[in-house]
Amino acid sequence: MASILFSLQRGCRPGLAHAFARRACMRREIHQTPIAFKKQKAHIPEQGDLFGGSQEGESSEDLFSPSKDVAEEVVAIPSAPLEAVTPSRTMDPEERRKRFNDLLKFVALRIGRQPKEILPPVRNTAWQHLFALATTKEQMAAVVQLFPKWRDSKPRRTFTVNNAEQFVYRCEQLKCPDLALQVFADHPKYGFDLASPRAARKLLHALHEEYPLQATITLAALFGVYKLPPISSDLVTCAMFTAACLKHRTSQSLTVAREMVPQLKELLTNTDPKEMEVPKDAREYMKGETNEKRWVARSLAAVEQALGKEKALGKKGDYSWLSQWRQESGHAEAVSP
Repeated sequence: MASILFSLQRGCRPGLAHAFARRACMRREIHQTPIAFKKQKAHIPEQGDLFGGSQEGESSEDLFSPSKDVAEEVVAIPSAPLEAVTPSRTMDPEERRKRFNDLLKFVALRIGRQPKEILPPVRNTAWQHLFALATTKEQMAAVVQLFPKWRDSKPRRTFTVNNAEQFVYRCEQLKCPDLALQVFADHPKYGFDLASPRAARKLLHALHEEYPLQATITLAALFGVYKLPPISSDLVTCAMFTAACLKHRTSQSLTVAREMVPQLKELLTNTDPKEMEVPKDAREYMKGETNEKRWVARSLAAVEQALGKEKALGKKGDYSWLSQWRQESGHAEAVSP
């Protein structure tokens, strides 16, 4: 299975994301001595087979200490038009822009091998605030530029699972999931682990429909790198990945999709359809678990439609199991192929 995906990766047109993934998988000089590893107490990804928060007592007030100096490498980034992103209900757009730029400068001054300021220190929650305050891809890119300095700070700093989930969440909202993929695919540069299955699912959802197949394949390869559950063992990611491969309909992507279909069938066989029903209660509609059920429903509808086309072309296969599962889960009613 992994060899088939490797062939598919080679068949994709090379790009930045693929190059970054190769670096993340092949470069191993990320402070891996036993002593350094013990000090870091952080996960360092290794190449693997695809198919096999904040601390207590932290306050947002600690993040905005005034400083007369300005980091030379940080410039103000214009925010998006009001219609480009949902603004905060309690913050004026100009105030939001100012707070973003002030915090960006505050962080830039206090991280890196030779910070210009030491006190007060930067806490992990500063990243949560920056992600939340950003309203454009350009602002998020400016934040990303600081990631290597955070990793290089002494003592060495790492990103939390909450950081990863919030970063992916905001990149999806600001329509720049490719920026998140760039970061996670180049661990030697950014030092940012894709350490959360939830974040990985959300990033796959953001990429698999509107971005080239190469982006989905690159992310799929990173599941093994970061020791996440294999795509073939998780219904949410398996459904989205299979749908993406069937959608693009190249000879190589269809080969992978046909290998994934038996895996998908096994996952559905072992999953109670009632557990994956999409709630109709509006109060449950926006919860993360509900979103994932909606992703599965849409992906399975796409898979059923694509497999129907395959059968129409004379390909052998009985996919009644998929139609039956979708009926029993209510997905057939919620989403039509």
